[in-house]
Amino acid sequence: MTNDSKLGLLAGVAAVMLIAVVYYQKGPGTLSADPPKQPGRVTIAPPQMAANTPAEPAR
Repeated sequence: MTNDSKLGLLAGVAAVMLIAVVYYQKGPGTLSADPPKQPGRVTIAPPQMAANTPAEPAR
């Protein structure tokens, strides 16, 4: 490769990198200074009894 070819390749790669940096789109919320919100308190319901089991043991 001649020096002119190397210089052209370098200039082309630099131009592509510059265009990529200028037009790079950041995701939503990345520019916001607000911290991410924490989820609210989560409660777990007790397990349901099966429909065919009695509510109280037989006496």
